[in-house]
Amino acid sequence: MRTTICKYYEGIGVLVKRGLIDPTFVDDLMSSAIMKYWEKYEPIAKEDRKRWMPMAAEYQEYLYTMIKPIVEIQYPELKT
Repeated sequence: MRTTICKYYEGIGVLVKRGLIDPTFVDDLMSSAIMKYWEKYEPIAKEDRKRWMPMAAEYQEYLYTMIKPIVEIQYPELKT
């Protein structure tokens, strides 16, 4: 299950990075899921990078970094 979600967010991240999907559109659809997912699995992704694949979850992280500022503008109380 985690692998499926991982690949899904990785794909969305690639589309956002290449300008094929507007990050605000992604925010409208799934920002809370992206935020929760990355905040939970970031340590695992970073460990994966150290152990076996330097580019592991790179587009998931990119997606998170694009969505987080949008969420923080909409919901300033969530700003960390």
